[in-house]
Amino acid sequence: MSNPPRLRRDRNPTRVELLQNELWTKQEFLQPTNQDMRTSNEEVKSCYEKLQSVNEELVTVNAELHTTVSCLSRDYNDMNNLIPGDMGRLIGDIVSNLFGYDKLREDMQAVLLERKAGCGLRCGFYPTAPWRM
Repeated sequence: MSNPPRLRRDRNPTRVELLQNELWTKQEFLQPTNQDMRTSNEEVKSCYEKLQSVNEELVTVNAELHTTVSCLSRDYNDMNNLIPGDMGRLIGDIVSNLFGYDKLREDMQAVLLERKAGCGLRCGFYPTAPWRM
């Protein structure tokens, strides 16, 4: 803290001296408040940065969730859009449009046999329906 302006005792202080003394007093009074405000401002900036980081994470998670929901919705619709002729259809009739992948039938049979052996006996669910092998 600085020293207050000196008022001369040998005469009456001038108006300028009185105003300078009043200004100094008010500055000294406001200095702790000003420091508190600066500290609070730094804390608010820090919180703002943390909130921005959390918001970025939420945007990323939301985008991933949206993608997952879209894929699941499309797959669900595909499963529910079976035509009556699909019931009892041979699973080998399914054609893959993947270039260079010619083991679809063998892979499907292996998966379905594994599922049938693992789950079918336990819960009565046979994942081959509505198709046959």
